[in-house]
Amino acid sequence: MSVINQHIKRWLARLEIKAEATQWPDRHAAHHRNTRRAIVEICEAIRERLSLMGLDPTLALSLLRGQEAAGELASIPDSEALRSIRHNHGTSRANGSTYARPVRA
Repeated sequence: MSVINQHIKRWLARLEIKAEATQWPDRHAAHHRNTRRAIVEICEAIRERLSLMGLDPTLALSLLRGQEAAGELASIPDSEALRSIRHNHGTSRANGSTYARPVRA
């Protein structure tokens, strides 16, 4: 067996151990929180773009979803389980963002 295959098997075994140790409700909560973070970031990027274009972002009713998501995020406690899931699954970056690349228009 090649070294690469052995490495992949060890990596998969470590992932399986982490997956078994994490409870489904905790995973769901972390996913929900990350989704809300993404909504907030996307709406902020749209709000900034509208402002740069000289348009009033308060007229864009769909951006209220970002404000609602921000309010919901503020009410969710950031438990140790949520932080460890986010860290273990690599869903957040050093700056706290959850998306892969900056939005460019």
